[in-house]
Amino acid sequence: MHLRLDNNNKFRIMQLTDLHFAEDRNRDLQTISMIREIIRKEDPDFIAITGDLISGQMYDYSDEEKGFWEHYYNEFFSVMNNYDIPWGFVPGFHDYETNLTDDQMQELI
Repeated sequence: MHLRLDNNNKFRIMQLTDLHFAEDRNRDLQTISMIREIIRKEDPDFIAITGDLISGQMYDYSDEEKGFWEHYYNEFFSVMNNYDIPWGFVPGFHDYETNLTDDQMQELI
């Protein structure tokens, strides 16, 4: 993938950080809706997702929570993958409260 300046020598980066999905389902859906609207309005050339995508403190390591991380990562990454905009994800502190390795997180992208 090659990232380039536009015809006006500009390159617009959108940063998403500390989204903390999993704390409240309604707020998660509102956040996704807001992100879609901002992408539509701003038309970024690249989107940087910089940490704390999911609130790790919401995960209790029980058998009932199996698939917790995969659910939230897959939900968010599927939204991002619907755009023809390059994006990158750098996990934050709360993302590392997972039972997933770095490789497993990257596989979900």
